[in-house]
Amino acid sequence: MSTKPASALPNAQKQNSSVFANGIFNNTQRAGELALQQTPTLNPAVPAQLEQINRAGNTSAGPTYLAATQRSNSVIGELVALVVDKGAEALGITIPAANLQANVLRVLSTNDNTNRVDNFVNVIGHSRGTMTSSGALNDLAPRKRIPC
Repeated sequence: MSTKPASALPNAQKQNSSVFANGIFNNTQRAGELALQQTPTLNPAVPAQLEQINRAGNTSAGPTYLAATQRSNSVIGELVALVVDKGAEALGITIPAANLQANVLRVLSTNDNTNRVDNFVNVIGHSRGTMTSSGALNDLAPRKRIPC
């Protein structure tokens, strides 16, 4: 996802959202499956959450957005990408995927009604996606764009 569609979302679709970064060897389909599996869910034993489940028709605590990194065509390609990503992380360089995720997190966490960074957003990474998420949070922290 890019930040343009995210910035057009109404505040209700930003609150309690999750941003998922996929790992190596995951195509977009698999990344989407993992994103939905790891999205926080509501507890039907809690009456207020059961009411929300009945209204929404599902148990997701909020919408899930995928910041996907395209899969390489080979094992060697995946490993090279992993080494480059890890090297960039060690040097404090924000990789493009982390920059995209940081910008999406900034947009989703900004409440349209208050113009403050007070929308709760879950940050989820799978495998290499944890490095992407870590880079995104490190990128945001100095800008004080989201509470860390």
